[in-house]
Amino acid sequence: MALTGVMTNNADADKRRNTTAAAAPPPAAGAPARTMRTAAAATAEDKASVPSAAPAVPPTPPPKAAHTPAAAKPPASTASAMAAGGSTAAAVAAAAASSKMPPASELPGGEHIRVAMIGNVDSGKSTLVGCLTKGALDDGRGSARACVFRHGHEAENGRTSSVGMEVMGFSGEDALTFASKTRRADAWRTISKTATKSVSLIDLCGHERYLRTTVFGLTGLVPDYGLVVVGANMGVSRMTKEHIGIAAALRIPLVVVVTKVDIAPEAVYKTTMKQVQRTLKAARKMPYLVRDPEKDVATAIDALAGNRVTPVIRVSNVTGEGLDALRAVLRDLPPRAATAIAAATAKAKAAASADKAAAATPEESPEEDSTAASEAAVAAGGAGGAAPAAG
Repeated sequence: MALTGVMTNNADADKRRNTTAAAAPPPAAGAPARTMRTAAAATAEDKASVPSAAPAVPPTPPPKAAHTPAAAKPPASTASAMAAGGSTAAAVAAAAASSKMPPASELPGGEHIRVAMIGNVDSGKSTLVGCLTKGALDDGRGSARACVFRHGHEAENGRTSSVGMEVMGFSGEDALTFASKTRRADAWRTISKTATKSVSLIDLCGHERYLRTTVFGLTGLVPDYGLVVVGANMGVSRMTKEHIGIAAALRIPLVVVVTKVDIAPEAVYKTTMKQVQRTLKAARKMPYLVRDPEKDVATAIDALAGNRVTPVIRVSNVTGEGLDALRAVLRDLPPRAATAIAAATAKAKAAASADKAAAATPEESPEEDSTAASEAAVAAGGAGGAAPAAG
């Protein structure tokens, strides 16, 4: 009886569960289904969901061992030259031939000097550089400096704000000139091939705002000489004195060029020349006015070698007055930096040879032995009373 009641209760409970499951609403879209699956069924369904044509994922390669990168191998021509027992010069020549270096014929030849253009703003430095390198005179409105400026704002306000460089060349006693529209690369290539001497004119800033740029040009570019440009109608300004003082402290020989002599009134011109003399004397330099290109240039060059005499040249970029004398001075200036380096190298070699000779112990000669024995005998005789008789 009790067993029958238990079975009836279980049957009623199963019927109620089935009725509740049938009446339950379906799960919302996206909601996780609350069904339980066995491990075997889940594995079978997962395998069925993967497409059969999917490419297999390649295995992850093992990490490479850390190693030090090998040195770059020289070109085949260089390696063959070194393997053949050639000299270092031959190896370097082979490397230059295999690379994109220009041939030796396109490299600058002959003497070369660097001249730094310094002076106050609006004194005519860039205009003078354009007249010297292009061979054309200025129109009085800055046409010569237009081919020297490198930036648009420099052409607009007429003031140099960067370090510019132009190269002029000499073939014998004649200066090489180019048209204003000639590209710098073409002009420099022609100078390197045909000129017997080249002069790099470093155009520096004159405005007080760019003083550090000017100092960098005087120290970093190692100029052989400094060319101080003073406007005859402006006088010697404070920045001109600063530039002269910096160049004198660096022991750079100076050449003073007084420009705009064609527009300066006579009284203003005389005042400017007196100011130039006083400023140079304050820097312990003696001014020397160059009047005749044939007579005074040689004297000025010889006196400039001692860094105590400063040539002064009067120039007009419009009329061309004094430009020939200035070109003659630039043509005859010796390469001071190269001469100093050569002298320092020779001095270092002589010192090394002297040290090597002093380190080596010289062998004593028979005469030195006999002299030392005689001195010892005399000393012994003096201590004992009488020296032994010779023979």
